[in-house]
Amino acid sequence: MGFGAIIASGTDNALLGGDLTECLIEVRVEQSLDEPVRFGIRVREDISEGQPMAARAPELRKENIITIAAQRENEMVCLVRGPITETQSQYTLGGPGSWYEVRGTDRRMELGRQCFQHVWEGRASDAATQIVTGYGFTPDVQATSRLYVRTGETLNQRGTDLDFLKTAARENGYFFWLSYELASASMLGPVGGRLSVVETAHFKTSPFRALGPSGAPPSIAGIQLAPSVTPSIRAGAGGDCGNNVTAFEVHEDAERPNTANVTAVDQRSLNSDRTTTRDGQAPLAPDGQTIADATGLQRSLCVTAAGNSEDVRGRAEAALADAGWFVTARVSTTAHMLRGILQPHDIIAVEGIGIKHSIPFRVKKVTHVINAADHHMDLELQSNVQMGS
Repeated sequence: MGFGAIIASGTDNALLGGDLTECLIEVRVEQSLDEPVRFGIRVREDISEGQPMAARAPELRKENIITIAAQRENEMVCLVRGPITETQSQYTLGGPGSWYEVRGTDRRMELGRQCFQHVWEGRASDAATQIVTGYGFTPDVQATSRLYVRTGETLNQRGTDLDFLKTAARENGYFFWLSYELASASMLGPVGGRLSVVETAHFKTSPFRALGPSGAPPSIAGIQLAPSVTPSIRAGAGGDCGNNVTAFEVHEDAERPNTANVTAVDQRSLNSDRTTTRDGQAPLAPDGQTIADATGLQRSLCVTAAGNSEDVRGRAEAALADAGWFVTARVSTTAHMLRGILQPHDIIAVEGIGIKHSIPFRVKKVTHVINAADHHMDLELQSNVQMGS
């Protein structure tokens, strides 16, 4: 098979020339739910007239933008777009075995380069929209509930835009990540030797859930298994040909909190507002058992903090939502076996390992390793349910 990665360089996403693509050894992309995506590209190195060829290529210089896409069925999927931040070379005696490697991250790195001091009014989601738009991203921002005003409490930024957005997302039970759409007409290949990429910055829950009035349980709405060409992961110990993974490991952590005792202390009056809350996420499987249902025990998280009671309660609910994903799995597969490419935030069903764990999972992390032989994927999955055993 041909090399499974399509690589473009520069702000105009021009495809790498044949002299570099013919020297590709390996492409690696490491993705997670809300951390910047990291990538690496290794090519064979050669010496011409006393100078290294790959290390001098303008397409692979530091700070140059790299776009990496992969073929899936009859379309391409963009995995990452961002600047080169590191380079490394290895030279072996005689030439063969020498290589040059570039590494980088997605463009979230650009949000972490400068510190700012700013006082925001309105909602945290309004600030997120303004920040990501300023970096040229298409915003996909879910509204937050708390309204900050100058005459009361404001939302203060004392650090980089990246730290501010990650903190605001975490405190609201959201994630902050980037996704890409290749806007070629047929999506079967580049137009004019270039890729057209639309970058979207997401600041929202994952999976999406509507956040109703305070105290109303949020619900997951419109869950769709993704990608559409991959309806499920088929795992199991059987010897048939139905499996589409090479390894599957599942783990449960029952010692996680499922309720919270919340105390908000008013900074002016020092009065305390006490309440309790729980993880209001709907289970990925409608008939599944959450951590509270599975154990029948109550494990409390105690949260005491100065500030607005709505803020403190929201942070406690966000912590419980994160703790609710108590079933995790590790999977090894290939794009050929799976007939698709998975990325973080996808929801994928698992079959063939018994009733208890044949459930939908959210993709937490993916490590893509692409070479001339195949497109390998090591996955970390998580779920907030198990089925009755």
